[in-house]
Amino acid sequence: MDRSHRRLRRAAAALAATAVATGAFVLIQGDAQAAPGDPLAGFGSAGALDLGLPSGCTTCPDASSVVDTWRLAPAAGDVVAGYDWIGGTTGTEPVVGDDAPERPPSGTALALVAGGSVSWHIALEGAPGEEVQLLAVGYQPSPATVIAVVAVVQPGATLADPDTQLRQEIRRFSPTGTAGTTTSLPTGAHGAWTDAAVAPDGTVVGIEAGSTGAQELPSDTLRRYDAAGAARWTTTLPTGDAVEDVEVSAAGRVVVAGSTATIDDGAHDGLLLALTDAGALDTSFGVGGRIVSPAPAQQARAFTAADVDGDAVAAVGADWWQPTDPDAESDEGPGALVAARTSGGALDPTFDGDGLVVVPWEPGLGPRTDPTDVLVDGSRTVLGGYAVQADAFTTDAALVRRGADGAADDAFVADGTAARGL
Repeated sequence: MDRSHRRLRRAAAALAATAVATGAFVLIQGDAQAAPGDPLAGFGSAGALDLGLPSGCTTCPDASSVVDTWRLAPAAGDVVAGYDWIGGTTGTEPVVGDDAPERPPSGTALALVAGGSVSWHIALEGAPGEEVQLLAVGYQPSPATVIAVVAVVQPGATLADPDTQLRQEIRRFSPTGTAGTTTSLPTGAHGAWTDAAVAPDGTVVGIEAGSTGAQELPSDTLRRYDAAGAARWTTTLPTGDAVEDVEVSAAGRVVVAGSTATIDDGAHDGLLLALTDAGALDTSFGVGGRIVSPAPAQQARAFTAADVDGDAVAAVGADWWQPTDPDAESDEGPGALVAARTSGGALDPTFDGDGLVVVPWEPGLGPRTDPTDVLVDGSRTVLGGYAVQADAFTTDAALVRRGADGAADDAFVADGTAARGL
């Protein structure tokens, strides 16, 4: 099973850039705690806000997508958002062969939404010949600091050529958008990160993807840095554990969402894993710090995003078809949406009876929801992603809210889903 969901989404956006209207992907904010599911009053127009284009861009983007958000003051709708943009027509990148489309220019931007409107947004750029890709954003209340974690790469000439990751950077800004200090973490000493998380205390956790053995099973590493950018600890997970997302609670617990595989059966099962503030497995979570959710027969399960609120953990992912015959593997996307809730370090039995909600999808019979984010909303769970309609071309940005029992929350619009067409 391919683990590069973030990179695949980035590449897909690049290929589709010429067919997408100019402008940034929207933030959609629903009414989180009130009983009705009406859009949040004062947040953009009808609860949706087009971030627009960042000032200082060297090219004009055609399409972009939000990568990460952080709530500063939920009641006021204050959010810091980071997004990648892909597109533009001013590049001079070479075209190599019919199957190697020209690589469009791309970049990353940071926006602060205050009081329901865009307060500021800036482009995050590298040196000439470098590309900046966003990994995470965050906010440290004291001292008040907006934090962006980025990967700096040397891009391939075409979409068929791989990037060369050079370093990670922790970039800091004032709440008004003034640039502060930057910590540079070269890949030679700190690994090449695929994702990251910012903790409320300003510390950063980075994910380094690795593999081991003849079977090339995952062997991922987590690295944590203090608010000043100094290394605190490094933990390599057991062989077979692959990380898709990492989150850090206010108490310092590090929660990992991903999958785990074994040589014996080759199956990929869903994995939630917790580490203590010191980087050791948190034995109060699951069994030995791990909760494994087995995949159905001939399918692979992976959790792709998680959220932590106190003791509660929410995760979202999907089941992918994984037939014995590789030639029979479908390109139709995931076969089911999977959501999980934990309480007290175990799957919450009040959430659909076993802590899991599985929503199957049959090709041609309706929209497929591909999950990209999840939010603990009190006892409820909000899933974010995009819905691909049965025609496989029409795409909507979607929020899905589930009640405490795991059922669709009909108070959130009509069927628990809020969507905005792109």
